[in-house]
Amino acid sequence: MEDWKTVGAAQQLVEDEIQLLSIDWLLAQRDLELRPLHIAGQEFHVAHPCELEDPTEFIGPGGVVLLTGLAFKDHPAGFTDYVRRLAKRGITGIGFGTGLYFDKPPRELIDAAKAHELTLFEVPLHIPFVSISAAAYKEQSRRRGARREEFIKDLGKLSDAASKGLRPLLRSVATTLDCRIYLADADSRIKAAVVSPTRDPLPEAITKEDRELVAEVMKRGFGSAFSDKGRTVLSVTVTTRGDYHEGLIASTEKSLDLYGRTLLKHAAGLCELLVQRPSELRFKQNGLNTLALGIQLGWTGDTDTFRDIIASASDATGKIRPALVKSDDVQARDRFHQKLDMRLEQAGRMFFSLNLDDCTQLVLFRGGRSMKELKELLSDLRHRQRIVVGGPVEWAELSQSLIGELERIAFRVKTGSIVGVESRAFNWLHDAADVPALRSRVQETWGKLHAYDESHDTYLRRTLEVLLQHGMHLGDAADILGVHRHTLRKRVSTLESVLEVDLGDPSVRAELLVLGMAIDRQRSTKS
Repeated sequence: MEDWKTVGAAQQLVEDEIQLLSIDWLLAQRDLELRPLHIAGQEFHVAHPCELEDPTEFIGPGGVVLLTGLAFKDHPAGFTDYVRRLAKRGITGIGFGTGLYFDKPPRELIDAAKAHELTLFEVPLHIPFVSISAAAYKEQSRRRGARREEFIKDLGKLSDAASKGLRPLLRSVATTLDCRIYLADADSRIKAAVVSPTRDPLPEAITKEDRELVAEVMKRGFGSAFSDKGRTVLSVTVTTRGDYHEGLIASTEKSLDLYGRTLLKHAAGLCELLVQRPSELRFKQNGLNTLALGIQLGWTGDTDTFRDIIASASDATGKIRPALVKSDDVQARDRFHQKLDMRLEQAGRMFFSLNLDDCTQLVLFRGGRSMKELKELLSDLRHRQRIVVGGPVEWAELSQSLIGELERIAFRVKTGSIVGVESRAFNWLHDAADVPALRSRVQETWGKLHAYDESHDTYLRRTLEVLLQHGMHLGDAADILGVHRHTLRKRVSTLESVLEVDLGDPSVRAELLVLGMAIDRQRSTKS
């Protein structure tokens, strides 16, 4: 790794504080009528007239020297050493004025400029040197003004993003600075990260290289800056509480100028406001700690603490609206959870959810949310989910039986569906499940499949669910299950063999669907 403290620090400082212009830009100014003799492609920050034979004491790196050749009119061979000294000093170009002491640029000057890769151009007699300096200064002023305006706009974007929460702020920083951004503590733990400007990473998206990079920053301490494998890495302190430190780390393939580093420091200040623990958040955290301790001890006496914690999930009347979300697999569940959490955070709402099994979640919304509003919220998140939304209920009415009712509805809907309480048809079957004949028939069908799956490590029960939900359409079912149609046909054959039925018979399928809705189904972790 290359440390900025020892390599290139002076050059970086010049680039930050001085607006550089390209030689190509200067030569493109038609009103100056400059004629290029050799173009080396460097940048410059000042055009300075000087007729001294050795001007290196008065002109710094990154300048263009303008001269008429007064000091060399009697010995043009001196241009060879003259150009060598300029190149050693870091001068990037020479503008040679003709018509006073030389009718045209001398061959010695041209050859030396080519040998040392310095840009050389001719300045006609009627073009004053001051017009070249003025043109460069005017363009630098214009660019600085534009950069300042952009900087002010970027500050506003970061502040707006911060009002929506920590993750929107980090996404805004990543987009504005075109970088990977990490919020980490002094123990190298990554608290939040944005590795792409368009999305937050899932935990597995944080790579080994990311963790190694954060660990390297921790070795140097927050406030360090260095280069690593072609990337610029900068870090700033976010907050310090006693011995606990957190910082913001940016990693980019580009160099960050003075404005970019100032934006990063501004973002760190905004992060501090978001990650610090004011009294209100500490009060809520203490309430959660009390509730967790009470659950562990089986104590239910402090109902006030519970009501305070759940208040943000209720509407003005104290009601909530439960929704059961059945995902195709664990990955689909995690993606749904993350995207919904981000959406609620952007809306300034808390997220209440509970994983009932590997593929099933219970999510709570405010009771005042209409079915139309919830469909708009969830419509683009449902592609691998079956979502059943219950009606508004009091907190005390949220129970296992209510969850069971939602699950029975979810059993018969297709993947990608969002349905409400209007889909309660056949729910009376739950009450009929105690009838001995019905219970026996359930055991002969769904019970047999459950036993077969357990002993053979198969997925027949889940396969039959999907087939019944999609009207035995093999193409749709194969997509949901993630298997080839040929594999699915084999499963159908095995199903018919185990159950000793013909799944092509509509009455058989209807019976299996009714039996599946009539039972409190055992939640399977299989997909």
